[in-house]
Amino acid sequence: MQPDKSYPSPNGRYRLDIFSHEVRMSHWLDCPSLFDNNEGKYIFSTGQHWDASNVEWSDDSNVLKLDLRHYGQDYSQITITLELNKGKVFIHSNNRTVGVGSLSSVGAELSNTTEFRMLFF
Repeated sequence: MQPDKSYPSPNGRYRLDIFSHEVRMSHWLDCPSLFDNNEGKYIFSTGQHWDASNVEWSDDSNVLKLDLRHYGQDYSQITITLELNKGKVFIHSNNRTVGVGSLSSVGAELSNTTEFRMLFF
């Protein structure tokens, strides 16, 4: 499956792919997945219920920031920061920042909306 949009990192190692899908009549979500070109695989994904916007790469390609909204929940927008050189993810919302873990574990955390709600809302 081809992404609908791609945002390559400045050094070309990573690529944030956006896969758009319709969830309801004329309502589309842009779901992000991060591809590591050196490893040849996706290393991070939020799943199909998070809509991404405002993608920002650091000049050295070590940090990726993006805004997310969860479809079907009453969550405010959150911002996630992926520190790729450290393999860490941070979530920022309601003037709080929480380090939720490694790149490999965060996708599962984001899909568990009950735990997520307890952290921020």
